[in-house]
Amino acid sequence: MKKILIAAVACLGLAACNGNDEKVYTVDELVNDPATLERIYNECSNDPGRLSETPNCKNVAQARWKSRLNNMSKSLQ
Repeated sequence: MKKILIAAVACLGLAACNGNDEKVYTVDELVNDPATLERIYNECSNDPGRLSETPNCKNVAQARWKSRLNNMSKSLQ
């Protein structure tokens, strides 16, 4: 019983240390949701020193690039 209690407390402690509850969006999710893309882009642009290496900021950069390519392709048709 004591071992189970120690294991449970350890698991809760590790879960609490994560501190990052923000959903990580994929590039395709961001391309298909321009409002979320814009919101995250603004957050990343506002604090690039702290946020530029986060998964969402990296995915936003790729999603913006993909969106531009999609728009160029549509304009050429």
